[in-house]
Amino acid sequence: MRVAGKALQLFLTTTDKRKFIVTIPNIIRMRADNFLEGNIVFDISVYQNAECSEGKLKSLYGYNEEQAQKYLSKNLREIAEKNLSLFQLGSSYGCELLALFSGSLQIESKSQELGRVSD
Repeated sequence: MRVAGKALQLFLTTTDKRKFIVTIPNIIRMRADNFLEGNIVFDISVYQNAECSEGKLKSLYGYNEEQAQKYLSKNLREIAEKNLSLFQLGSSYGCELLALFSGSLQIESKSQELGRVSD
């Protein structure tokens, strides 16, 4: 994992040893807990606009119940107005990575670009 400016890059290897980089551009807010070198990635999800759940945003911002009641509606409005997306990575060892971002997620192999996921 590397933060470069406002972008987050994840360097991943598949079980068959293919290497690729996931780049999350224009990070607005990010939270990574228990991220360890040996983590096995179980799933990656991208939620766009209204798909961003209050529970995930509560975790991303570290809100307690009082803070959630005060700020979540504002966060949800901002996500809709700015067309933001939420990246979630779940892995072994209890790691969770959440990143709120704008723009298009990019996935590249070591030798060639695999594709892009657009808003």
